[in-house]
Amino acid sequence: MDLDRFAALIGPPPAHVPPVDWADVEARLGVPLPADFRAFAAAYGPIDLGEYVWIWSPAGSEVPYQVRTLGWLRSNRDANPGSAPYRFWPEPWGLLKWATSRAGDDFFWDPSGSEDPDTWPVVARFAHHRWHRFDLTMTDLVAAMVTDGIDWSPGHRTGPLPARYGPDLSLERPRPTPVAPLTPSRSGLDRLLAALPAAAATRDRAGPWADVDAPADYRELLDATGPGTLGGVLRLLAPGGPDGFDLAAEHAAADLADPPAGLYPDPPGMRLWGRMATGETLWWLPAWHSADHWPVVVIGTGWQRIDLPTTAFLAEWLDRRMDLPILDPAASPGAALWTPAADGVPPAPPPSTRRRDPFALLATLLGPPDPGEVDWTDTERELGRRLPDDFKRLVTGYGEAVLDGLSFGDPVEHTQWFTDLLDDEQPPFPVVMCGGTEGRDLIGWNATDPNPNAWTVVVERAGELEPFNGTLTDFVIAVATGRTDLIGTTPSWPRLRP
Repeated sequence: MDLDRFAALIGPPPAHVPPVDWADVEARLGVPLPADFRAFAAAYGPIDLGEYVWIWSPAGSEVPYQVRTLGWLRSNRDANPGSAPYRFWPEPWGLLKWATSRAGDDFFWDPSGSEDPDTWPVVARFAHHRWHRFDLTMTDLVAAMVTDGIDWSPGHRTGPLPARYGPDLSLERPRPTPVAPLTPSRSGLDRLLAALPAAAATRDRAGPWADVDAPADYRELLDATGPGTLGGVLRLLAPGGPDGFDLAAEHAAADLADPPAGLYPDPPGMRLWGRMATGETLWWLPAWHSADHWPVVVIGTGWQRIDLPTTAFLAEWLDRRMDLPILDPAASPGAALWTPAADGVPPAPPPSTRRRDPFALLATLLGPPDPGEVDWTDTERELGRRLPDDFKRLVTGYGEAVLDGLSFGDPVEHTQWFTDLLDDEQPPFPVVMCGGTEGRDLIGWNATDPNPNAWTVVVERAGELEPFNGTLTDFVIAVATGRTDLIGTTPSWPRLRP
């Protein structure tokens, strides 16, 4: 749209607009931007249109963005695929947001159908997850908001808006620039190439990767070794591999009853690349516009996202430094370092009786603890009970905000809140509360056993007590690995720390 005509609608551009380094901005985004938007942003910058719609613009070479909103949209889509049949930036060719309204409506470009940004339609999310496609450019849609209003559902219209604008004061609040989940590195690849034999014959090599999206480090590894089994347990898949090792065939055959996110071609498009002989599967999560920045997701007893390059993950696992809570204890490397795919699919290993430290498993999710000093004497005296050792170790090592959306605090205060909630009713067993969620659920224990280390977790939800058969550490692991729906965590938004 002609900017002179646009100026006639809402007023001339402001005298001073922050310059934008478009080359740097588009490199950060991984996609070019429509010419009409670039012209609009260069003239007007970020604005508040009609005191209703905030229109985004980069600043300098930075890309200030509503990271939490996008995380929520991706998480909600993963948990409820029907709510949004889209990818969202920075996922490859995901919807790219350019405006939001005071009613919570979001406006995006949809780049999935064309590499030409000037042909991208606008897709908007209105109330109650109603999605509507407008076959208009960004500036044409904004002009329509001011002149006639826009219809997006029978009986629902936005506008016409007042034909004026002001500075976007919401930018006074910090908006972080999204960063890639990981930094590509050759360290794991070089360790593996030094340890593993090269493919002995042409038949053992990987097929062409021309039509396969995969991180470069994994492609280089499989080009050198061919598909095969690492550590006697982990099958590494490649294009054109034999039965049990072909990347496309194994992906198509993957049968997950309740995947934590959509599998390719459904958004976000998780792609299978490995299988454990114990049944777990390994995937890439397209969480960034470049495959070299894709994290690993392991699906077993729950799921776990690992923000490491694929070959770094493999090297750590081979060195027995990747003992994950979602893996079977038997899913550890055996005596056979490498077996080519021509030797067939490995059998399942015998069951393992190996005992694992729950706190060490938790550290694979939250990182190493940073122990502080907490004196629990007064709390236990006021409570009239000793507290479980793992609770004290958890709060001492990780603080009160253990997960984004799940926190722990003073058991005396939380137990009193629970007592007040009951309003003179008596619970069916002794209860001690110690934490809560952003949804106002309370977390605590069934304190029937005289030994606090034998207490099992209970969750108060809408006045009902739901039991969890495990310790508090077991419970945090279950929440973080998606085995409960308590705080809506998904691979696209793990929410491991605030």
